Amino acid sequence: MTRRSLAVCLGFCLCAAPALGDEATSRAKQHNAEAEKLFNLGLFREAAAAYQRAYLAKPVPELLYNLGQCHKRLGATADLEKAVFYYESFLNNVPATPLRPDVEEQIAKIKRELDARRAALTRPPPIYKRWWFWTLIGAAVAGAAVGTAMALRPQDEQPVPGTIGDPRFVQLPLRGWR
Repeated sequence: MTRRSLAVCLGFCLCAAPALGDEATSRAKQHNAEAEKLFNLGLFREAAAAYQRAYLAKPVPELLYNLGQCHKRLGATADLEKAVFYYESFLNNVPATPLRPDVEEQIAKIKRELDARRAALTRPPPIYKRWWFWTLIGAAVAGAAVGTAMALRPQDEQPVPGTIGDPRFVQLPLRGWR
C-alpha cells in the first residue's frame, strides 16, 4: 500500500467512527428499552440478558446497576452474588454517583443474606429430620403394637400344653415296608 492509500483509509475510518458510535448507541437504547419492558413484566432473567446486550453495545455504567437490580430480584444465591458483583462494578465505574449510599446499603444487605444462607448450610439438621430418629420411632411403635397384641390375646385361645406341636406324639408314615 502506498502512503496515499493509507491516508485515504485512515480518513475513511475517522469519518466512519462517529457513525459507528451512533449505531452502538442506537443498539444499546433498543436493548435497554427491551430490558425495561421485561423488567416491568417481572421477567428478570430475560431483562438481565437484554441489559447485558445493551452494555456490550455501549458500556454505560448505569446498565451495571440495572443488572444488579435484576439479579437481586431473582433471589437465588448465585444471582445474589452476581448482584453484588454488578453493584460493585457500578460503584467502581462511577465513584461519585449520588446513589452510592443506597447501593452500598444494598450490597451490605445482600452480603448479610448470603452469610445467613451459608451459615444455614453448615448447621446440622434438627433431630426430627435425621433418618435414625424416625427409624427408632418406627421400631418403638412396632414393638408396642406387638406387645399390646400379645398382652390382649384371650387366654382361651392358648394352646394346651402337650396337644399341639408336641414332637413326642408325632407318627411318621412307614414307607418301604412290605
